[in-house]
Amino acid sequence: MQTTNAIRIELPSCRYFPLLKRNDAVTQNEDVRYLQRLLSASGFSVNTDGVFGAKTQQAVINFHSSKTNSC
Repeated sequence: MQTTNAIRIELPSCRYFPLLKRNDAVTQNEDVRYLQRLLSASGFSVNTDGVFGAKTQQAVINFHSSKTNSC
C-alpha cells in the first residue's frame, strides 16, 4: 500500500487576531491595513489606508456573505 505525505497548512488560532471594529475617526491602524490587504487579495475592492470605515465594513460583510452562502 502506497502512502502520501499530505501538506497541511494551519492558520494561527483566533486568539492571535485582534477584534476589529468600525471606527469613523481618522485613526489609522496596522491591523486594519492587514485586514484590508487580505480583503483585496480575496477580490474585494478596498483602499489599504488603515481606517475601518464604511467601505471596509461593507467589504467584510460581503466577504462573510460569500463564505456563508457557499455551503
